[in-house]
Amino acid sequence: MNSYRIVPKANEKTVTKSVSDTLNKEYGVHDTFRYGPRKLVDEVLPAHPLQARLENWDATQDRLQMTMLRNTFGMHVPIRLQMEKAIVSQVNRAPRQLHPEFNNVGMDILNGNDCSLGFEDFLGTDSIPTFK
Repeated sequence: MNSYRIVPKANEKTVTKSVSDTLNKEYGVHDTFRYGPRKLVDEVLPAHPLQARLENWDATQDRLQMTMLRNTFGMHVPIRLQMEKAIVSQVNRAPRQLHPEFNNVGMDILNGNDCSLGFEDFLGTDSIPTFK
């Protein structure tokens, strides 16, 4: 199925399980080993409609790029690009303590982020800061 979607769907939601769904049958408490740490914010507040779109933005853009490459050059180009990304993500040449800004330059080049500046480039974090 070709995906020419530029923006993620509005009805794509992240699946969160309630505490009653994640109970350990024997002890009657949340099973952290199987379901991860318990998030109280998911139980108290409903998710904002824009949150699902922002969480799925990169995956949607990646699917669009792979579809365009497949239709333009053939199936070998997306397969080769995914293979190169898998290889580059496994190799970590520079220690994180010495050069955090050059941690994975190869992945930035393959993703097309080598000529752009983001929050992670000058704040040293992968997420956008929230101010309250």
